[in-house]
Amino acid sequence: MKLFFVAISISTSIILFSQKEEFNKISLEANIGFTKPVYPFTAGYFTNFLSPSHTNLGFRYALNDRFGVRADFGFDHFKNDEFGKNDSSIVFKANYYRTSLEGVINLGNIIFKQTPMNGKFGLLLHGGGGFSILHSPLTLKNIEWKTDHSDIMINFMMGLTGQYKISERIAINLDFTLVSHLFQTFTFDMYNSAKRGGFDGVLLNVNTGISWYIGKNTKHIDWKTKH
Repeated sequence: MKLFFVAISISTSIILFSQKEEFNKISLEANIGFTKPVYPFTAGYFTNFLSPSHTNLGFRYALNDRFGVRADFGFDHFKNDEFGKNDSSIVFKANYYRTSLEGVINLGNIIFKQTPMNGKFGLLLHGGGGFSILHSPLTLKNIEWKTDHSDIMINFMMGLTGQYKISERIAINLDFTLVSHLFQTFTFDMYNSAKRGGFDGVLLNVNTGISWYIGKNTKHIDWKTKH
């Protein structure tokens, strides 16, 4: 009789293990939105409060339903404020490129656990660092560079991403990210030196886009049902 109950227990364990739900862990992200270089600027130069000139692409791997890692590439275009006559900025243009590696905490799977929000709304906290490049063909008193000259910096970033799941493969994102720089040697307009020591620049991004979940399984672990 004991052997019978042991056999039943083993069989039940095997069945339950075989029925364990598997989840996808990879997502690709694409976003567009607004950018605001906060400081530094040369006197007389500034941008709109939020310029619609930010794009970024990301790759995220979820280690489990609470933690993951993310690689990101972003692009911003800065130019002078064109609104108004008496308070317009001096004309300038600059391009900004960044790449970074971040850790991700899935706050949604902590905050929304066992609530009506679980399953539709998510919240990600992300932070990390990488490298940024600021480039403009003109700088320092409108002198044109004879060779390529760019400002290369180390970036540190932190952001918060709200998610809304519209299907098992697609979620909509709304992200706020703050970026700080070490070793930024030019102002964002690239017409003057910006070396201040410590963190030399601050940039804000506000963007929206989608996450595309890929993999052979039906669900992504972002939306793992809590019990």
